Amino acid sequence: MKKIIFIITLLVNTILTYANVDFNLAVEKMVTQNGNTTLVAVEETDPGDTLVYTLHISNNNNGTVSNITPTIPIPKYTTLIPGLVTPNTNYTVSIDEKTYKPYPYLGADGRPIPDSMYKAIRWTVNSMKPHEMNLFKFGVSVN
Repeated sequence: MKKIIFIITLLVNTILTYANVDFNLAVEKMVTQNGNTTLVAVEETDPGDTLVYTLHISNNNNGTVSNITPTIPIPKYTTLIPGLVTPNTNYTVSIDEKTYKPYPYLGADGRPIPDSMYKAIRWTVNSMKPHEMNLFKFGVSVN
């Protein structure tokens, strides 16, 4: 589990800036207590835990930016939870971090690839107006 914690810490601390477009990725653990589900800071993980990744993208330009494709690797030892992908349209997944196809990714036999085989998730943002912000989320289960 230490490897997962390291990966999570690395991703949480990742803040990239490109042409005045800010990308901020955070991760939280989903916890249910007394019938209430909340997100809390990740201190450690165990098999079966659900982690939720949130990516905020902000266009800090005075003009429109186009063709943004936020791509996030899915950590090793986790399984994508498609029901926790937001927005749940216009996203693609990859099993090799090279080829991206709409979910569910179909194998050569025409059957959906198991969710545990996905290695990355990607959305497409055609354009963002000045000072616009977009929010993307996905969840994974720790194996």
